[in-house]
Amino acid sequence: MPTGTEQEYKAVYSHWHDVLTKQNPPLVFSQSAPAYFAEAANLTDWYSVMRWVREYGQVSASSR
Repeated sequence: MPTGTEQEYKAVYSHWHDVLTKQNPPLVFSQSAPAYFAEAANLTDWYSVMRWVREYGQVSASSR
């Protein structure tokens, strides 16, 4: 990822979701919580990512 912005990650997750679900048989896209956005001082980006990340995978880490 050249810049590592949330928008860039969203585009990449979306791309791979499309690629993997079109396979025959479809492959499971397992994702972990986006720790690369979590900073102790400000978790705003992390919570923002957690709102959309599940749209692009069948398995993801819990936001709890």
